[in-house]
Amino acid sequence: MRSEVCICDLIPVIHNETPLTVLMHHREAYKTTNTARIACLALENSSIHFRGLPQWKTIPGLPTELIRDFDHQPILLTLSDRSAVLSKDWLARFEKPVHLIVPDGNWRQANKMGKREPELKSIPWVKLPPGPPSRYRLRHEHHPEGMSTLEAIARALGIIESPEIQRQLEDIFETMVARTLSTRPPMRQTALNLNYTSEMPIIQPDGMAETQATSRDSDHAG
Repeated sequence: MRSEVCICDLIPVIHNETPLTVLMHHREAYKTTNTARIACLALENSSIHFRGLPQWKTIPGLPTELIRDFDHQPILLTLSDRSAVLSKDWLARFEKPVHLIVPDGNWRQANKMGKREPELKSIPWVKLPPGPPSRYRLRHEHHPEGMSTLEAIARALGIIESPEIQRQLEDIFETMVARTLSTRPPMRQTALNLNYTSEMPIIQPDGMAETQATSRDSDHAG
């Protein structure tokens, strides 16, 4: 992000009991619109492993270590016909607390992770229950249930742990989206077909920011 809209000092420090592991496609590491990195900066009990590099197959323990956590039950958050709907009742079936594993990439990249790794095929798969449309306005979403990785993590932890964790993650997510959009040219924003009203930081000549309600078009499918 541009330095004048940086959110680093706004990212909360959140203690999460549920371990979070993000399996990030290596190309996501260079994208300014990536949200999983923000989630892992905020959540104390979290880590990122990169997917799609040769080292994935050569570094011992990746991803096998994820399913050999004897203190937790690993679950993979992914949209699939075989995925159960995440709920308190579904979680009650396990004797141990869960370890949340989340793929991160575009739709094609994320969808392949669970199918290509034998270790991930052997653990329970879960998806989020129906909810409000995604508020991610930085990329086009090609799946009706798709959302940013940070939104998915927030909603999942809202069910697994507490609504307060979800709220804190969603607050920083909204700030990141709004500040990023504030730096984009109007033609670029129009091309994204955005339609919403939000508090957008407007950068002043002296470097200070103020907010302004701004409306745009959106056909975001959620």
